[in-house]
Amino acid sequence: MPVSHVVVSTAASAPRSCIVATANPMPSLFLSSTESLRKVSDRVHDRKVDELTDWIRTTRLKIPARQPKNREIVRTDPQNDQRADALPVIRDGATGLVYRVSHELVFETEGKYLHRYGSMSLPLAVSRDGSLFIWPVLRGSEGAQVMRIAIEEAAIRWMRILESGSSHAGIQNVRQSTFPEPIWPRLNWSEIADMFFDTRVIESLDHPAHKGLVKTSDVSHAANTVMQ
Repeated sequence: MPVSHVVVSTAASAPRSCIVATANPMPSLFLSSTESLRKVSDRVHDRKVDELTDWIRTTRLKIPARQPKNREIVRTDPQNDQRADALPVIRDGATGLVYRVSHELVFETEGKYLHRYGSMSLPLAVSRDGSLFIWPVLRGSEGAQVMRIAIEEAAIRWMRILESGSSHAGIQNVRQSTFPEPIWPRLNWSEIADMFFDTRVIESLDHPAHKGLVKTSDVSHAANTVMQ
């Protein structure tokens, strides 16, 4: 069996304190029994997609956010790149929590602090047992690029995640015929972001995380000025 191994740093993973660890499985009926299902009838496939999407919205399901488990076999939504719009975020140095910055605050400040914000990718992933989860990656942090490679590879085929949670991780090909094709919900980017951030939204410059970011930046700027 052909095996590919890509080293993936986990240093870019979101801190444990901002990851929801509770399980929230996706019903197994939303895993297609065979790839030929879509070839036989697009209507059947579309109906299942609509059912899954409606079920998530109706039950107000909060899809858990986590990193893949060690040796877990996963797939990622091939529409990830279309949903991964740039979303300004701040990571609180004191608590490790990641907050989103509201568009209203960005508008009110005329983008004054945009260069100080980070951004986050929140692709949807599913385990072979049908458990749907959000795979958070803080962009620009150490190892984020190689983490994105793993996510993109898993969008094409099922992959086994190796040594997840250690200082490095890898991905490995598995026999594709063993696992069904996932059926992905049609959730928009804002719905996924709302599930992940919940109440962690910065709407004022008085927010402690925002004030801490500005203070740290000001101290750094002052130090650079002195050095010059």
